[in-house]
Amino acid sequence: MTIERPLDLLNSLKGETVIVERKGENSKAIIGVLIAFDIHLNLVGETDEGNKFLRGDIVETVLKKA
Repeated sequence: MTIERPLDLLNSLKGETVIVERKGENSKAIIGVLIAFDIHLNLVGETDEGNKFLRGDIVETVLKKA
């Protein structure tokens, strides 16, 4: 897949395990499978605690888990 736009990278991560770092000094990262996202960077993921919805304004970084 060719990455030409920022959302292309997220699209390539759908179904993959990702680490989402949240804004704020005391915020812990969330690890889960990326299910869906939108242009506001709202994310839906499947974690050990069940499905999670993260508002895009708290997302700092999305990394593919090695």
